Amino acid sequence: MKTANQKLNKKDLQNIALGATFLGSGGGGGRSTGLQLAGHFEAGNYYRKNANVRMESIKNVHKKKRGVIVAYMGAPQKMAKICYPAAVVSAVKRLENLTDDKGRKIKKIDYIIPVEIGAISSVVACLAAAKLNIPVLDLDLAGRAVPTLELIMFSTQGVSVNPTLLAAEKYKADGTQDENATDHYCVELRISEGDKSSAASKIESLARPILSMPEYDQIAGLAMWVTDDVSLLQDPPKCIPNTLTLCKELGKVIAAEQKNKQVNISNILNFFNQRNTNDYHASHLYSGTLKEATNTTSGGFDLGIVTVETADKSEIKMLFQNETLLIWDSNRDTPRAMAPDLISYIIEDDEKQLVFSNDDIMENGSLKESLTGKPVHIIALRAPQQLREQNEQIEKLRLQMLQTFANVLEETGEEAKNSLLQNYIITLNHLGYYGKYQPIETIK
Repeated sequence: MKTANQKLNKKDLQNIALGATFLGSGGGGGRSTGLQLAGHFEAGNYYRKNANVRMESIKNVHKKKRGVIVAYMGAPQKMAKICYPAAVVSAVKRLENLTDDKGRKIKKIDYIIPVEIGAISSVVACLAAAKLNIPVLDLDLAGRAVPTLELIMFSTQGVSVNPTLLAAEKYKADGTQDENATDHYCVELRISEGDKSSAASKIESLARPILSMPEYDQIAGLAMWVTDDVSLLQDPPKCIPNTLTLCKELGKVIAAEQKNKQVNISNILNFFNQRNTNDYHASHLYSGTLKEATNTTSGGFDLGIVTVETADKSEIKMLFQNETLLIWDSNRDTPRAMAPDLISYIIEDDEKQLVFSNDDIMENGSLKESLTGKPVHIIALRAPQQLREQNEQIEKLRLQMLQTFANVLEETGEEAKNSLLQNYIITLNHLGYYGKYQPIETIK
């Protein structure tokens, strides 16, 4: 798989949207919106003439170059009208007039960094970079899509969240997005840096209520985690490299499969399992039919359950908080798969779309009538090794430093820093699971 610097065109972005829909594990934005964003590239006057996306490998970046993480934040169902990354671009431009956590002017941004994998998240990072005429890095900070900022790799590594900017989208009188607006409503957030281990959680607790303001309507362009030297993302690992390329190559496989008369799941499994790595090793868990789905939007999250019925009448329930995080099988006492491992699905629908996010299959809070009874295949993928290694490194560091900081912890009452895995368990607690994490490869 090529990891050198590349130039991406509209077709590449469409393939990224398809691949990222699958790897987003049900979240990261809807496939239809991701394709809609990609479809508006190379068209109209929003991007400069002959624009392309410059994608650079983390191995090739120069030292002392500044990057910023971008995304859309909010409920996926609120993002259907987005055709251009206008609010995200506005948030990045505002950053260049502000100071960082040390009081230094941020000045020019050199790179755009995708926060996660997802049809919207991955494509928006690419398009924001094109609009700003700077490169996007071929990586992300989660290895999948995630519902909260505390599941991003930066959240456990003490990277400053100051400043964080939330920009509102602007709409025309007819309700369509105003891509040429220059006066995006914007809120700047800063918190005390006394405890960086919970900074992401604290900044999100401030941001989520803002999304409910009428000016935002459950969606915002996000720019945060300004990084002075992007070359330092490599060691210790603070990112999952080459994931935009992975999405693009997977998207080609999915696009080809969409043209076949009959879906061959083995082609998708082989794409992952023939790679010379354990990262994203794929397992076909279930085949069945879509029975029902429920969804409610609250606090910037889509919350719900997708139910699949197998041939033996077992019910498989996929629980999601934007992203699918947990699978229960009616014939088992314990979960069949759980985050951070990825849970994805392929649907054999009449339109041959195959890959869907949880948002894509919903209509008015329930399963689209056209998808009821359609064949579905549930696939789980092993979370990238960097995530597990980081958990181990953080735990070792915590044990080494616990005695040193014992007095400080006693005086402040602060708990030791969570690892990403601990943060995932806390998220799973919200879905009613209180056991320990079980890696997908250990579950029989």
